[in-house]
Amino acid sequence: MYLNPTSEMVLTLSLTPCACGPVSHQEMARNTPSRVVSCHSDTKLLTMDVRSKPTLATLCEDVLLMISDFLGLLRPKGEAPVKSLSSVNRRLREILSPVLFRSLYINRPLSQLSRTPLTYEYASSLKIDMFGYMWWWCSGSYVSSTDALELFANTQRMSKLRRLEVSMMKRNLDIFVSAFEEVDDVQTFLLPGIETLVVTSAAAFFASHCPDLKRLIVEDAPSCMIETYIDIPTRLMPLQHNLVGTRLTQLTHFETSANWSAGEIAALVPCFPRLQYLHMRSDAFCYRASTATILELLGHNLKQLRVLKLNKVGSLPDMGYRALWKRSITACATEAQRRVLWAQNEARRVEAENNVVRLAFTHIETLHECWLGEERIARRAVGCDAIDSLSWVWQRSRENVDVYSQQSEWAAFGVEKEAAVVCSEVCT
Repeated sequence: MYLNPTSEMVLTLSLTPCACGPVSHQEMARNTPSRVVSCHSDTKLLTMDVRSKPTLATLCEDVLLMISDFLGLLRPKGEAPVKSLSSVNRRLREILSPVLFRSLYINRPLSQLSRTPLTYEYASSLKIDMFGYMWWWCSGSYVSSTDALELFANTQRMSKLRRLEVSMMKRNLDIFVSAFEEVDDVQTFLLPGIETLVVTSAAAFFASHCPDLKRLIVEDAPSCMIETYIDIPTRLMPLQHNLVGTRLTQLTHFETSANWSAGEIAALVPCFPRLQYLHMRSDAFCYRASTATILELLGHNLKQLRVLKLNKVGSLPDMGYRALWKRSITACATEAQRRVLWAQNEARRVEAENNVVRLAFTHIETLHECWLGEERIARRAVGCDAIDSLSWVWQRSRENVDVYSQQSEWAAFGVEKEAAVVCSEVCT
């Protein structure tokens, strides 16, 4: 059996009859070398040994599971081909049901979750939305400490759960505070096995309940933006008194939106000594601290940081770059004049970006990648770690401008602007 993961799936099953009659499993195992069949996907690596005596039925189930993995990767948005495939007959439903229960979403208390064993045995991702489709001013479906206790109890039952998402607002904190006061046993509220946690700001305290946490993402929905701002260290403080003082020393990935003042960064980074990936989003126009101060604080405290994602250089006003005014664009009478304008603008932008990256690689010795927005990535050149020989390679992507749908002159101007972008170059 052969699987080509980079193009299309090719399945070849060869059954060669033996001239001497039927062959026993023992003889086949002795005469047949072991072969490994692997499926490279985001869900599993399937390894099969011929010596384990697989039956034809077992082999077909493995192939069906591989097909379901590829369907999950290639499915169009809004379609559920695996779910449709599981409805064909009873056998396919039995094989594919565990696949369907890998990812769960619920906008009600977990006590209302189905008690079927599939729910708890195969779930690897769980998203809890305490508001669902209600308005932001509603109290939500979580209304008592019992709902909070059920959340921890049912989550602990999911032995394969690795990713947890919790969406809640500040008004839900009371039910968790009450639950922590009712039960003093800290083991009741621990969620071992959770490696990725995606929460809103009000639910950031869940991080202290996940002893195996590696990736923490704090992002707020638009309905949560109306709440007053709370700095990151305060958001991450545990509500359970037995967990106070817990440090997320095992965390390697962190991203959130914040004001990013110097005091906020100085109080935060000592809690993440093993951090390797940091994404500093900002809902405001710019960071509160200067770029040089931010990079100095990160370099002093994060000795294993490899990837740093910052705002676009236009949102780093202390670096000296300003985007073009629309008036200066419309003042150009011809396309040739605009090309000169775009080239000058791109040169100023590249100069400011190089200044940021130079500071980043100088202050953070372990840094390998520095992102300025989503389209511009600077990677440290191999073997150029010393300050006197520092260099980096830019990978820039041109922003897609849909001229056909917008049908405006500004869309055409956008195409001209992106044409001036140099996609790859080496800088020092």
